This record gives sequence, structure tokens and C-alpha cells, in this order.
Amino acid sequence: MSIHRRIQLLILIASLGLPMAVSAQTWRDESRNNFLAMAARPPFQNVRVQLVTVATGSTVTTAFGHAALRVTRGADYGPDDYYVDFGEYDASLSFLWRFLRGHARFTVNILPMRSAYEAWDSSGRGMYTSDLILTEAEKSALMAKIIESVKANAEGYEYHNFRSNCVTFMRDMIGAAKGQKVVLPENLIQDKKTWRARVLEYSNENVWLRIHEKLLFDYTTDKVRDAHELIYLPYDLQHALEAQGWVGKPVEVIKDRLFRAPKDRDIFGTLAFIFMFAVLIAMLPVAALARFRSKAIRAFALFSGLGGLLSFLVFIATTFDFMSHNITWLAFCPVDLALWKYSPGPRWYYFALVRLGMGLLALILTLTVLPQSLVIILAFSLAFFALFTLECRAQNRTAQNS
Repeated sequence: MSIHRRIQLLILIASLGLPMAVSAQTWRDESRNNFLAMAARPPFQNVRVQLVTVATGSTVTTAFGHAALRVTRGADYGPDDYYVDFGEYDASLSFLWRFLRGHARFTVNILPMRSAYEAWDSSGRGMYTSDLILTEAEKSALMAKIIESVKANAEGYEYHNFRSNCVTFMRDMIGAAKGQKVVLPENLIQDKKTWRARVLEYSNENVWLRIHEKLLFDYTTDKVRDAHELIYLPYDLQHALEAQGWVGKPVEVIKDRLFRAPKDRDIFGTLAFIFMFAVLIAMLPVAALARFRSKAIRAFALFSGLGGLLSFLVFIATTFDFMSHNITWLAFCPVDLALWKYSPGPRWYYFALVRLGMGLLALILTLTVLPQSLVIILAFSLAFFALFTLECRAQNRTAQNS
């Protein structure tokens, strides 16, 4: 169960003892209205604002962690201790379809901090808080910005992985209060200057994220970004604020109880590389490998055909700008599923030539107007179809001579 489902369940439980007329939505509205009233009431010297960072989860939608704000006036977990979250969504199959297409809408959720604590604690994911270092004037500016953002997005907002998510809202509101942009310092950027480069370590141990990163992203994820645009992940926001001296060190509020494999091990990338290497070896024009060739062709048919089908569907259906110019389907193509029925015949030679041409087109586009990270995929596809062309030619010659 996702954190948002747990929050909804807690809201429902909290409302069971109330009259039937008091719905969960009324409970939400009351929490939101009470917070807005508190945030609009100066002075703010007794108001404490914290960045809340939640550890990564094991699913695709939780794999990057989460960020929110905690705004409190008075005792911890008291009546004026609030959790301000710009990342709530309906975790349903219809949402996942809308998310993939680029029409996902997220909402703003304001809860008592105690409810948020209980929900995150039940998830097993760690939660950390860091005090924002703000002057009285900066607190006032931040309160005004939070109120403005909450009201402006009362009906939800169009989610964007890199430009409009839970982290970017925190980043921009804090930057507005401070009067300057939040930026990553150069020593934290190093050679990771693109959106894709910063997401890689999160995709290493999740096969669906690995597929997403390799097959669905387009050239916009490989564009070099500035130190402000690069901040779209929770830990990057924490590190950037620390480097600028705007936030204290994180304090563990909830112990992280989920197991995670080391992020420097690219298990799925390694397995895919071994698979591709084995397929190409089996396709070499060596007599001793002939008995493995049909199996290699079928394996490629599934690998390339299904991957190409996914990337082609995203290419024609999605509105996300970082997917809409994806050209992976030129290298891995749904028509490759036809190779499952391969048997020697002249038509396959022309099929191979067409697919080689598609791969070369993808290479030209990658080197010119649509530069993106397709080196391994393109190399594998071109090498396979070059060897498949030789195989078809040899089979045709054998048939002609017999």
C-alpha cells in the first residue's frame, strides 16, 4: 500500500468516531484551512520550518524518495504542526496509464504532522527532517509563497518528472523566500550534468526503472542542464540546501527499515549486456554455432520486439516532452516480433536490409538533431542485423545451389 493510500486510510479511521456528515474530505479541508490561517498569521519568530526527506521505496513511483515541508508553531505533533505535501496522487492502474501518457495530475495535501508520521512509519521508509535557516523576513516570504502555491494548485497540477514534482515545488518556494535560486554546487554535479545521469543510480536495482530509462527517455534527458534545473530529486535538494547554508543537517525521525541493494551495482544492465553478447556470439558465421542461431533469433525477436513495442507506444501516445522524441523504436522495433517465425527464405534478407536502414537512420538522428544515449542499443541492433543479413544471404545461396 502506498503512503497516499495509508494517509487516506488514516483519515478514514480518524473520521469514524465523528457524525456521518463529517467526511474524510471535510477533515482534509479543515486541516488545510487551519494551516492556511496559521501561515497567514504573523509574527513568525516562533514558527519552525523543516525540509522533510523520505527515503526511497521499492516500487517505480517510490524509488526516488519524497520531499515535503513541515511547518510548526508550538509543540511537536501538536495542533499547529503541519505536513505540507505537493506530491499526492491516486495510486491506481488508471493513474499509471495517465502517468505514462503524460497526463498525471498530482494534488496538494496538508496533514497534521502526526498523521504523516504514522503513515510514513507504517511504510517502513525512513524520514529525515532538516531545519531551514530563515530570517523573520524570509519566513514571512516563505509563508506567503506556500499559501500562494497551495491555493494556485488547489485543483491539482500537471506532474512532470523533472520540472514539476514534489521536490521542485520545495526548491522554488525556498528559493523565492531566499531571493535566489537553489543550485547544486559543482563538486556535487561532477560529470552528472543531465537529467538522465542523475537518475541512473536509482534505476540500477529496479528493472522497470531500467527499462524506463533505457527505452523511453528521449534526447531532452541527455541535454546538459544548469545547477538549478538538475535539482529534481529529494537528496539533491537536501545536499544543495546544505551547500548553500540554508538548512541544517538531517535528523532521523523514522528509522529506514527497507532493504536496499548497493546502488553502484547495475544488476539489470549487466544481465542485459550478457544477453546481448550471447545473442551476437550465436549469430557469428561459425559452423559450430549454427545450432544456436535459431534460438538467438527468437530471443532477439522477443527482446527487441517487446522493447520496441513499448517505446513505439510511448512515442505515439505520450505528451511528456522527455518521451515524445524517443527514437529507440528505430533500433528495437515491434516488427522484430516477426522474427519469432523465422525460417530460411529470400524475404528475410530484405527484412534485414530494411532494419539495418532503420538502425542507420537512428544513428544519424542521434549524431545530429536528436542526440541521446542510445549507444549500446544501437550497437546491438546494428550488429545483430548485420550478422542476420549475412545469415540470410548464406541461406539464399545454399537454396540456389541446391
